[in-house]
Amino acid sequence: MHLDRKSTMGDVGSPIAYYFRSLGSFLGYWHMLAIFSILSGVFLLFLAYLILKANPGKAKNRFMALMLVSEALRCFTSMLFWVYAWPEEMLSVLKPARVVYYTMSLQLFFLYMGAATFYSEKKWAKFIANSFKVHGLYLVPMFCLSFVLLVSYLAGGTSIAIGDISWVYCESVGMGEGRTASGKPLGFEVACSKEYESLYPMTMSNVALGPLTRVLLFV
Repeated sequence: MHLDRKSTMGDVGSPIAYYFRSLGSFLGYWHMLAIFSILSGVFLLFLAYLILKANPGKAKNRFMALMLVSEALRCFTSMLFWVYAWPEEMLSVLKPARVVYYTMSLQLFFLYMGAATFYSEKKWAKFIANSFKVHGLYLVPMFCLSFVLLVSYLAGGTSIAIGDISWVYCESVGMGEGRTASGKPLGFEVACSKEYESLYPMTMSNVALGPLTRVLLFV
């Protein structure tokens, strides 16, 4: 494999031409799901805006807006890999996107638990609920991001704790090229099958699941 072609490596032609030739294939199916995921995130942001606009000073509205924004960010980053046949340079964006996704997953876990406090008359519950007028809006995100980054650091980095990202490029039938976001060896030779010749040139990204992701996926 040759990994020194930085300028053109991953070129799949114009987006319109690429999407057209991917229609009817497994790539087209995943691209469509990813685009709908992005659109869902946009609608969630709009809904968060409407809820916040209705009563911006109310803790419950702010809490709901934070929850919707968190879910929107998770929608944006969950299938970002499949939105398009990204070039090699996009690995620098896809890597932190995974951190955002799992941070939002942890954050939503706490927010869903915290939602019950708005319907309780207990003093401690009212204290937690009222905290989302100001302090809870930044303390929860700060804690979740710090937790994910700290665990990743102690585990040896995000590529280990969260998992590495592999990227391959097939320009034509034969041997392709590839790399990982961490810079480690890909671990296999990229073979571009004749079965998918109609899709070439194409790129594909895939992710490994680290120990932290296995835990957060069940949260």
